[in-house]
Amino acid sequence: MSAPVSLLAPIGLLAALSLAVIVLLHMRRQTPPARAFPSLRFWTPSPPETSERTRLRRPPLSALLIAQLLAALLIALALARPATDGVLGFFSSRTTPLHQVIVLDGSTSMLAADPSDRERTRFTEATDAAVKALDDWQPGDVATVMLVGTGDQTWSASDRQQIGDLRTRVERLRPPGGQANLNDALRLAGDILLPDREHKVIVVTDGAQTVDPAVAGAIDAPITLRQVGQGATTDNLAITSIGARPSASRSDQFRLAFTLSHFGSEATTVPYTVTADGIELVTDAVTVGAQDQRQIELDLPAGTNEVAVSLRADDALVVDNRAILRLASDDLAQRQILLLSDNPGALQHALETMPGARVDVMPGATPGIKALSAAYDLVVFEGISPTENDIPDVPMILLQPQPLSDGRFAIDGSLSAPHGEPTAAGDPVLRDVDFSGVTFDTMPRYALAQGEQQIAAAREEDGEGPLIWRGTFGQTPYLGLAFLADASNLPNRVAFPILVANMVNALTTTPLPASVSLGATVPLTPAGDVSRMEVTLPGGRVVTLEVPSGEGRAAALPFTETNEPGVYSVVETRANGDDAASGVFVVNAGDRQESNLAPNPDLASLLAGGSQADAGGAASDGVLQELWPLLVGAAIAVAGAEWLLRMRQDRRRGAASVARRAPS
Repeated sequence: MSAPVSLLAPIGLLAALSLAVIVLLHMRRQTPPARAFPSLRFWTPSPPETSERTRLRRPPLSALLIAQLLAALLIALALARPATDGVLGFFSSRTTPLHQVIVLDGSTSMLAADPSDRERTRFTEATDAAVKALDDWQPGDVATVMLVGTGDQTWSASDRQQIGDLRTRVERLRPPGGQANLNDALRLAGDILLPDREHKVIVVTDGAQTVDPAVAGAIDAPITLRQVGQGATTDNLAITSIGARPSASRSDQFRLAFTLSHFGSEATTVPYTVTADGIELVTDAVTVGAQDQRQIELDLPAGTNEVAVSLRADDALVVDNRAILRLASDDLAQRQILLLSDNPGALQHALETMPGARVDVMPGATPGIKALSAAYDLVVFEGISPTENDIPDVPMILLQPQPLSDGRFAIDGSLSAPHGEPTAAGDPVLRDVDFSGVTFDTMPRYALAQGEQQIAAAREEDGEGPLIWRGTFGQTPYLGLAFLADASNLPNRVAFPILVANMVNALTTTPLPASVSLGATVPLTPAGDVSRMEVTLPGGRVVTLEVPSGEGRAAALPFTETNEPGVYSVVETRANGDDAASGVFVVNAGDRQESNLAPNPDLASLLAGGSQADAGGAASDGVLQELWPLLVGAAIAVAGAEWLLRMRQDRRRGAASVARRAPS
């Protein structure tokens, strides 16, 4: 569809009057040139003029006249400043500065490539398209590039040097992986548009996304979809989940379960191999239907530390053809919990169901708890209290503790069948915990000591007391509960495992996850005496995270450089240089959404909710392009051709004159 052309300065067309002047000049009779002759003796006398000779003649139709008229016409049109919203030439220029926002999809699916050219991925095509868009920059413009994945990044440039630097950065980008949230990206794009410029949003993606049309429609800018990877195969095989559960008979033996997914139009047979600690365990094949999946389970040898599953498939996305699972325990991958109870029951079960938790149960009368606790992250006392000279140096949870001689946990009567009510709004211990319908048996009414904080209250008609509270033994934190787990109906409700998990998370550091998706953010929670954390990536590169001290110390450090599948090693280091703890986590690329490479056929129409966008995915830029540079360039070219033509004619006349003067 041709773009309409408008004239920004129509008065410039007055210059077209020069065409009439040029024609009149060519109609004018020229005075013959004077020539010298030695004698007029033999010339025939010239007949007298019989009529008055006119000064004008019909304009000669010559190449010179046509060239001059064309050059004048081009200059007149250039002075009228024609402009269009479509680019008609390389030399066109915009009438107003432009703010161009390029949304670059960096999700896992952008790592796909045609099997015949593995080096050219969809993301490579996307960066090429982004660089081409940056090449449209001209003085006064602003360009913003947004790289969208699990971790989003944004860069802007407004002058020639910055544009060059941004172009180089884009050419060197690596996709962050994960899932790209285009809705959030478009909201941000709408928020950062500059008020004094024209706007344009370009979404560069493989199309395996979706967008809320209301979000696109709220953006005051045209949206252009530039889809990459078109025409390439979208069939793909992937390991989309992997996990293991302990064997019921042996604590050091696991049963592996993994899922093979097939994103294709026809059923296929998938060869796969399972290795345990680098030794081939199983090699087999399974048939998976079109757009279907199969789950496979098998027992692993006792003592297996690491298991890997690989598919032998030459498909578009190779990074999701392998998945790894670490089974070995290490310092940062587990929370070691010591439970002191004579009747653990529901409390033990709630602790053991927490990810990465390992629970050891000992009788309540076990001596030497302080020494034993050095090997644990948390000690839980149920129905007992430590003696004053045997208090652990690690965080504690105490359910219905017994009074100590220093006045701590003093009891002032009892509460009969109370109900629980939160008193510390927003406290993380009570997050998502609902006490509605929860009943308690008779419980002691504790008198809180100085420095202890009530989190929830136990209330009855005749009084109230603390239900959950927090305090410290010196520098060691603890949480106290006025009830026993089995002395209420709380363990029968979903609130109980949530409450237990909240308490454990409040007192201990979060363990490393066993496995995360490509591009996921991993929270690294340092221990109190750790000053630095080092993460070694699968390729060998080491990333160092400095742990702030004092008030700036964060509960967790977000680690975002997980755009490479494989095993990541983490080491915690104390201020004196000693290693405090170590652990590993695994990054796998298989994902039900990202491994499905088929583009969303409705994406263009969803983006059409944006201002001036069309459903075809090639939205108008909405920015007028001036064509006068193109017209001036053409006029100069025509004028140059006219000059060469005139010079050629003058040389011919000169040669003819010399020939006539030469003696015969």
